[in-house]
Formats: sequence, C-alpha cells, structure tokens
Amino acid sequence: MRLLLFFCLSFFMLYAQSVEITANNFEADDKKKESKFSGNVEINRTNSYIKTSTLKIFFNDKKKPIKYEAIGDCKFEIETNDKKKYKGVSDKLIYLPFEKRYEFLGNSYLEEVQDGKKLFATEIILDEISGNAIVKGDDKKPLKFIFNLEEK
Repeated sequence: MRLLLFFCLSFFMLYAQSVEITANNFEADDKKKESKFSGNVEINRTNSYIKTSTLKIFFNDKKKPIKYEAIGDCKFEIETNDKKKYKGVSDKLIYLPFEKRYEFLGNSYLEEVQDGKKLFATEIILDEISGNAIVKGDDKKPLKFIFNLEEK
C-alpha cells in the first residue's frame, strides 16, 4: 500500500508541478491498481485545485495514473496547459492524463474565467490536445451557454 502511495505521489512530481492531496481517509489496493481518498478531499496543484468528497486514482501496469475520478460535490479551478482557466462545480469530475481530457458529469457548471463564458450541462468534455469541447444536456435539462457580446 505504501508503495502505491509512493508511486502516486511520484507521478505528480515528475510533471514539474507538485501536487498535494489532503483527505480524512486513504485506502490503496495494489491488486486492483487503485487508490481512494475520502472525506474532505482537496487536491492542490500549481494554479489549480479540486475539492470533493471522494477521489479515486486508477493505475496501469507500470504504476502510472491513468484516470482520476472525483465523486461528489466537486468544486474546482483548473488551469489547462494552454493557460486557460476554468472554475465550476460538478457531481463528478474525471481527468484522463494521457489523453489530457477532463469530463464533468452530472449537474455541471463551467466558467471560462478569462472571457466569462458559462456552461450549464449534464456532460461537459474538454480535450486539451484538440482544443475541442463537447457539451450535452437532455430533455429535462437542456444545456445552457452564456457569453458576452463584444460591442464595436
């Protein structure tokens, strides 16, 4: 278990940014290749943070994190590699580091801080590699997009 925690924390440090995770509880399962932080979880990284009820980290055979899953009352401010800043809330937040993709699922609100664009949706996917965003609502709760018009 300590070995898994070591690899988890080592991964973050390899990417030139230190990451700090605080929580009330920590569990690791080497056979399942996953770790779980629960209770008042806070993840802090340079210019970004996530607060949530539970964080699960999934690893590949080389003990590299392949998926981060924040579950329950997620609040966040994220700075992407292209220096865009986002803040918001979501029921569930998934980050896939090798794909550089964020998924905000459930009752989600996302604001692009620099230009004030706001999204309300049941699913928001941000792909850092392509720069694309996919936003979905449903019949009961259609997506809402709010933006400012520039006056000339």
